[in-house]
Amino acid sequence: MTDAPRTAEQFIEDQQQKWERDKALGRLIKMKDVGREGWQFWRREAWTFQIQHDYRVKVLVIERIEFDHFDGARAYDWDGLPGAIEYRLGYYTLGGYRSGMGRWLWGQYSPMIPKQDFDELLARARAEGTLLD
Repeated sequence: MTDAPRTAEQFIEDQQQKWERDKALGRLIKMKDVGREGWQFWRREAWTFQIQHDYRVKVLVIERIEFDHFDGARAYDWDGLPGAIEYRLGYYTLGGYRSGMGRWLWGQYSPMIPKQDFDELLARARAEGTLLD
């Protein structure tokens, strides 16, 4: 017998705690360079989650991330300096097949967000201080 998957609310609560711990420990996000021979390292500074109103197995997120450093070879020149701030939009969704069944997984494609949810996500991110003025 398998356990029921966590609800979106439970997933958000768990993810909030994990990211708070990671931030307190100074853990960085490692992203592969487009040329596949180098790595960018970013610090997650703030984030805002929201459940999509009409698809409750999708959790939208906006993150404020700060560039820390680069290791390896870059495919293209980039003048990113430590401290440069960017925003990342993404989503998690509840897996529906194979090894991902019933697990919350990072979305691998560009997020598609209904207007209502996008407006609410941006308003919430501003109110929570994720988006800077």
